[in-house]
Amino acid sequence: MQILVAPDKFKGSLSAVAAVEAITRGLHAVWPDAEISAAPIADGGEGFAEALCQALGGEWVETRALDPIGREVPARYAWVAAEQLAIIEMSEASGIWRLTKDELAPLRANTFGTGQLIRHATERGARKILVGLGGSATTDGGVGMAAALGYEFLTSDGEELALFPSHLIALTRIQPDGAIDLPEIIAACDVQNPLLGPRGTAHVFSPQKGAAASDIVALEGGLSALADCVTTDLGCDFRETPGAGAAGGIAFGLMSFCGATVCSGFDLVPTRCAWRSASPRAISSSRARAASTARRWRAKAPPASPPSRGSTANPSSPSPDRSLKTRTCIPFSTPPARSSTNP
Repeated sequence: MQILVAPDKFKGSLSAVAAVEAITRGLHAVWPDAEISAAPIADGGEGFAEALCQALGGEWVETRALDPIGREVPARYAWVAAEQLAIIEMSEASGIWRLTKDELAPLRANTFGTGQLIRHATERGARKILVGLGGSATTDGGVGMAAALGYEFLTSDGEELALFPSHLIALTRIQPDGAIDLPEIIAACDVQNPLLGPRGTAHVFSPQKGAAASDIVALEGGLSALADCVTTDLGCDFRETPGAGAAGGIAFGLMSFCGATVCSGFDLVPTRCAWRSASPRAISSSRARAASTARRWRAKAPPASPPSRGSTANPSSPSPDRSLKTRTCIPFSTPPARSSTNP
């Protein structure tokens, strides 16, 4: 008997890796001779780096970075030496798990620490960086991350802008001259929300991070100013791109400042994990169950209100195929190549 065990995390209870271990022990207790292929999966959120690190035989790189409100904390990312591949979870440095309920600061929290991890991996010699998006405490559009990578954000007086989302409304110019060269970056997420509007990151996700109604208005205004400056100074505009609003808009920042591709974690992770070596019969069975579950989930979804997961900026556009398949990542968006001074 051949069995493929491929769970996602049980949020708040077990990581995907721990779930695989528990399920495998149970199956072996009943069928000692079963051939079990383990493939923990992740959608880009918590557990993304752990699942890929285990599957690809990686190791952990320990360093330090700033948390969402500027405190230095221990942080790590996965490293696969054979591929010079770094796997980073943005929630590692910029996650909501870093803050207590009383510390939530939607107008202050930023992604500088995630940028520090990307920079650390780049300086280590990474040829490709995978970034898992989810579980963020931030709604800064990736400005903090970009600042850690060398971008400058200026006011109309030419003064450097404080890296708080509440200050973005005063942004008038982005200076890319100091930005470092970056390797290929692929960001994985589980939502297709745009950056702005009623389905955007401020309206849909910031209330989970402590934002009041007045905060949402301020965050939306700041992100709009950011998108306008990116269009003017960097020559690109991803505000309506599906997935741009993921993790407080850091997906928008990764595309704009890093030339990243944003794709579905459920497409990316199985491609890199044990699905490649698992039996076709096991994969076929798992695909069927996944498709059946997805149909039931869509049937239960309330149609009247904008969904916080899986929405798109343009309802007429076909949704990306999010089924679990052995193939390359299907991007939500592929930004154009950037110059060396503006990666």
